[in-house]
Amino acid sequence: MTLRHMAWEPEVWQAFLRAAAYIPPPVRMEAVALVVEHSERLAAKRGSNAVEEQDLMTAASQRVPRAYRQVSLQILEEQGLRLR
Repeated sequence: MTLRHMAWEPEVWQAFLRAAAYIPPPVRMEAVALVVEHSERLAAKRGSNAVEEQDLMTAASQRVPRAYRQVSLQILEEQGLRLR
């Protein structure tokens, strides 16, 4: 299964994978797929060829299941990514 359909800034993708590890396995794949899809949609809407920090952070704040959203955003922020 291919999750990504466009380029991602490497540090953004790695930060996302680390944050996703805290989402319980039963819902992880669905949550990851939703965030990847939405991040890429946001990047394309901006006219970008790659997903950047702002795309991921916006997508994570909107698509990670509510029960895991805060911890996921906190982990991303601990890695230097910020929601703008």
